[in-house]
Amino acid sequence: MKTVGQLFEDLATRRQLLKQRQRDQASAYKEKSSGTVTSAQNRDQQIRAGAAEKAQKNREQAQSDAQERESERQARLDAREKAEAEREKEQRLKDELRQELQSDKQERNVTVNKKRMSKERVQSERREKVQQVMKRS
Repeated sequence: MKTVGQLFEDLATRRQLLKQRQRDQASAYKEKSSGTVTSAQNRDQQIRAGAAEKAQKNREQAQSDAQERESERQARLDAREKAEAEREKEQRLKDELRQELQSDKQERNVTVNKKRMSKERVQSERREKVQQVMKRS
């Protein structure tokens, strides 16, 4: 049998062991809790990083799309301006040709009129001569 002193010693050691076990359990719980919090924070950081990366990719894609649309719009404007310049060039050529034809026509009319007038003058001179000859006779 144990003596009262041994019994008290056993109780004291058991209390110390119990307190030590409680401290160990508390520290293990704190570590587990902090590990859970840390892992949750890590997950949150990963999610935020993923979201930030995705947002950056979306911004880059949107910027790329905007640049592509702008270049397409600019290409359409350039094509339109080129077509307009081509139409204007064709119109100028047509106008020049029309003007040349009109001036040729005017020149022909002038030469025809000159010929006609000279012919009429010759005829009128002949008539006058004939009339003068008839008056003399």
